[in-house]
Amino acid sequence: MPGPIERLFPNLSHGERVLVAWVVTIAVFGVLYRMHPWAAYGALGGYVALFTLFALAGGASGPYACFGAYGYPSPSR
Repeated sequence: MPGPIERLFPNLSHGERVLVAWVVTIAVFGVLYRMHPWAAYGALGGYVALFTLFALAGGASGPYACFGAYGYPSPSR
């Protein structure tokens, strides 16, 4: 299912969509900071928490994250 960036800008390449997403994220952070700095810090903390959760749940710290680099077979083979 396409996200809001894909629906608003269907002809952008992947790299351009990533750039637009980062610009929107930074702009929202700036608006929150202008409204109330602690709201921006809370949003940034939530963003970091979600990133950490997705990185850990996605296997970024699992045994095959480091063993795969040294030539050990991944569990998908």
